[in-house]
Amino acid sequence: MHYIYMEELYMIKGHVAIELHNHKTGLRDRIEGDNMITNALNYAIPFTMGANYSADSIMPLCKRALGGLMLFDGTLTEDKNNMFFPTEAHLVASAGRGLNTTNTDRGSLNSAETYQTDTGYQSVWDFSTSQANGTIKSLALTLNYSGGSMYYADTPYSFSAPFTRIGAANDSGSVGLNMGYPLCYDTENQYLYFISKLVGGVTSRKEQDESGNNVYKYSCDCHVMKTYYPTTKFKLADTSNAKNSAIEVCTFTEETGTSSVDTRQYWKPGYDGYAYRLETWETGKICAHRLKLSDYSFEMLEDINATCKSVSFDHDYSHNVVSKGYAYIINSSNQSLYIVNLSNAVDVSEVTLPSGWKMTNGLTALKNGGVEGAAYKGISGTSSTDYRPFICYPDGKIVMSDTTKTSISYYPEFAPPRLITDNLMSIGTSAYDGYQLYGRLLNNYLGTIYNLPQPIVKTAASSMKVVYTLTDID
Repeated sequence: MHYIYMEELYMIKGHVAIELHNHKTGLRDRIEGDNMITNALNYAIPFTMGANYSADSIMPLCKRALGGLMLFDGTLTEDKNNMFFPTEAHLVASAGRGLNTTNTDRGSLNSAETYQTDTGYQSVWDFSTSQANGTIKSLALTLNYSGGSMYYADTPYSFSAPFTRIGAANDSGSVGLNMGYPLCYDTENQYLYFISKLVGGVTSRKEQDESGNNVYKYSCDCHVMKTYYPTTKFKLADTSNAKNSAIEVCTFTEETGTSSVDTRQYWKPGYDGYAYRLETWETGKICAHRLKLSDYSFEMLEDINATCKSVSFDHDYSHNVVSKGYAYIINSSNQSLYIVNLSNAVDVSEVTLPSGWKMTNGLTALKNGGVEGAAYKGISGTSSTDYRPFICYPDGKIVMSDTTKTSISYYPEFAPPRLITDNLMSIGTSAYDGYQLYGRLLNNYLGTIYNLPQPIVKTAASSMKVVYTLTDID
């Protein structure tokens, strides 16, 4: 097997300077230091090329692949393979390549001080007295994408960039509608595993109950398939955006009793070696069905049953998820989340959205823990509705975007990713291709990591300037 792939392809040095200006006292503080470059580019650039997108989508690297900025309130693990949006540190603010004078969590590119140097590129971002207030302990550069489809936005809340990788082909060789539901991705061998929507499904049988009455019982056959899906390393004969036919790996059957529900679409990865399907029909009770993924055996394991507070849950099979061993359950009012430790059912916490906000659609499990969702509320004095994405972190803190959108379609949370892979890919991100196994590049990866030597506490008394210099290394 021959691959064209380079582990250390991008030799870049980064330097960060952060300047605070207190407008009341006139005092100025400056912190600076070198940052590390992660391996994100080694995945992002081959993925974009393999998806047959123009190089201009991600180049020049200083404006595209590393053109966005994220600020966090905690330290980041300094490891080249630490590339995924962090959930151990909360998002404070971000910035792209445009001007923003409105939102409190969004800064502006200072175009006058941003320029190409003799050895690289300097980007400068400004945050006004009303922006990025709070404790800042770390920074990271990330992908910047702006424009294009309304389903994407260049903010960290948008987990998928519009660089589409074609999915599996059906028996006729075409990418058919409703191909399947992704479970996991084998990064080393580049195989995508999914439950087929083309084969399997619900079957019924007639039985007699204890009283001798005829009743119908149902089961759902789930066919696990795999398809060769190269994204970041390529064999000599691989082509861009290839559509490869899928082969069956195994079949498992769920007994659903008197319910005729098709359970295939409700299996979602929990990023702990298992996929889960949650049932929350009874008040205060959670049933977690488990499918083993870690060794690609796809073995059904014993259900996990948990009891928490006597609360009515959201009953939609698709809305609730498991992330890193914790179930995230929306209550029936759509205002609160219950976080339940599946290995210790008494470990239950409740978190609530800000006043007036309700959750819509459902939750997306994040690879590092926690979930993402979308919320809405009416805009006072109008007939319009304000839609915003939010992140619920493993510690229960909710961080919501400050950007108002009057249509939920502007955010990919309208149909969020079903799977986030180890090589910076999300699968199933659009209402139109969520079941076609299309893959998209993650929008909010950590391209660089810089931990401040001491935290900055920014207040409304101060403005802030971030100077990020990238240098090519020969």
